[in-house]
Amino acid sequence: MGLIFGIFLLSIRQIVNLLDNKRLMMLLAQSNLELEISKKALEDKHESLKQTSAIIKLEAETDFLTGGLLYQLYNCFLYKRLILVTTKFGEPKFICGCKVF
Repeated sequence: MGLIFGIFLLSIRQIVNLLDNKRLMMLLAQSNLELEISKKALEDKHESLKQTSAIIKLEAETDFLTGGLLYQLYNCFLYKRLILVTTKFGEPKFICGCKVF
């Protein structure tokens, strides 16, 4: 009698575990779907921020009053960088009024 009662209780416990596992799998699938949706939204926001950053950088380097020419200071910065990369340390050079060391 005790053996049959024990097997009956184990069977009920297994059925309860199966139902609980099914519920947990559904919850996991739902959470995964929500995570994918939020990941997609985050990627869209990141792309938007990258585009905005590129626009701001272009605006910072461009003078719109002169028809889109680059600022003189930005040109000097580019020349300095170019010369520093291509030459070794030596006498300072002057380009477009900018002293380059």
